Amino acid sequence: MSERTAPETTNTFEPAKYLVNLNGRGEYLEVKWRLLWLRTEHPDAVIETELVRLEERDAVFKARVSIPDGGSATGWGSRARATSATSWRRPRPRRSAAPWPRSATAPSSATTTSSASASRRS
Repeated sequence: MSERTAPETTNTFEPAKYLVNLNGRGEYLEVKWRLLWLRTEHPDAVIETELVRLEERDAVFKARVSIPDGGSATGWGSRARATSATSWRRPRPRRSAAPWPRSATAPSSATTTSSASASRRS
């Protein structure tokens, strides 16, 4: 009688399957897929989010991702309130706008900035 073993499964993520085309401006991997990729490759990664500023017309968020015994990165994102009181939308980019709030210190050169949002790990 021979022993049967389950086939090995690999925890690899193939981002190319999830890229979307941005109307000729390049390809983009949505945040939900970036989070899945992170959790697939580094299930022990820590994601910390912070509401940096909340005003009547806009909100600024900061997310820090850390991999134990590895690196870390910080991303900034913002949303502008749409016409309804509960609806938010991404602001239109301005050429002179900094990627971080004016009241905060600019990220260091070792920090990665992006407009990605993330959720706090439970």
